[in-house]
Amino acid sequence: MEGPEYPGGGQITMLSTASPFYLVMLVNTGAWFALHMAGAWLAYRLPLERFRYEDRLYKTRRWEQEGLIYRKLFNVRLWKKYLPDGAAMFKGGFPKKHILPNREADYYEEFLKETCRAELTHWIVMLTASLFFLWNDWVIAVFMIPYAVISNAPCIIVQRYNRPRIVRYSAILKEGETD
Repeated sequence: MEGPEYPGGGQITMLSTASPFYLVMLVNTGAWFALHMAGAWLAYRLPLERFRYEDRLYKTRRWEQEGLIYRKLFNVRLWKKYLPDGAAMFKGGFPKKHILPNREADYYEEFLKETCRAELTHWIVMLTASLFFLWNDWVIAVFMIPYAVISNAPCIIVQRYNRPRIVRYSAILKEGETD
């Protein structure tokens, strides 16, 4: 299938339903991998100080019931341990697999910021789904939107579930320090 023209002339060949299945899968799998890595790299490059859990994007909403909604609706406690932790991908990455008890206040503050960074990463990647319309026939590209949601929403849910819990740990720790 012929696509749009390059500025210098020539056609961009689009993947279509007539393209070999392996080629469609290979190109789109490679593109998703690259987009996931690029989203993670972009978020990792931002200074940690820019991530504040009180900011509009990360703030816990009333309807989230301090994270309880994710436990009730999605049973997040049962499956969150199976999600990968991207911390190992970057030197100095902050592991978020478990909230470690009895830590210093700085640990919880950094953990909160890292949950915001992780959430931003997955929002960035999810929003890139529209790029697949550039090289895929619309019939193929339209399936990339549910894939983006299915592969990123669980990670966002876990960050939004954990954040209020970490805030509580941090508040308890600070309260104990002032006594």
